[in-house]
Amino acid sequence: MRTLCKTMMLVGLFLLMMGLLFSTLAIAQQQTPPTEQQPYPPQQQPVPLKAYFYLHDELVGVEEDIPGGGQMTEFIINKLLEGPTEEQKAQGYITYIPQGVKLLYSTKSTVSSEYSVTLSSDLLNLKHDQEKAKLAMEQIYRTLKEASQAQVVKIFVDAGEGQTSNPQDAYELLGIAEKKQAASSHALLVVSIIIAVLVALALVLLAVFIPLRRRRAAVAKRPAPTRRKSAKVKR
Repeated sequence: MRTLCKTMMLVGLFLLMMGLLFSTLAIAQQQTPPTEQQPYPPQQQPVPLKAYFYLHDELVGVEEDIPGGGQMTEFIINKLLEGPTEEQKAQGYITYIPQGVKLLYSTKSTVSSEYSVTLSSDLLNLKHDQEKAKLAMEQIYRTLKEASQAQVVKIFVDAGEGQTSNPQDAYELLGIAEKKQAASSHALLVVSIIIAVLVALALVLLAVFIPLRRRRAAVAKRPAPTRRKSAKVKR
């Protein structure tokens, strides 16, 4: 039993140390600014990415050759915003994104695996047609999600055409429900650390409590000491 308690205590301490280690790494990663990505050489081969349009009421990815490098996602979203080409239109491809919508800027977080774009206010032309707004936002989301490989994709609208510093969530402005997305890897890491620390504390408490309880049980089972009657001295 003592060996088991010692093993549980060692496991608990190990998990506690690992939780503290991961916490330190996560904090250090948050505080370290991501290094700027160096430009790719001009001779790099184009990369095939998909811009999503509708064909016979189904969302279909149309492959485009995009220059390789750190701005591939921006290139493909611009292709999407331009709409299908004349050849693609002849094949039946259509878009629900209003004409004139522009990509103002984009942000990629390497810590939380999140990619966000801010579009021009032309997207708000869909505000009074929620069905078309849902279809258009699905085009933008699918294109960004696949091209960026980010776990979380955010879409914003800057009503001031880049002059304001507070872009708003596109889903809220259009009055439609935001697409549910999986939690980021950073959030999962934090949850994992908390669980590991709690398990470690529970094991340490068990390792201390079980021997203490056994000692009390052993003491309770011991027979009470008997007192010997002293012999009377005859006078």
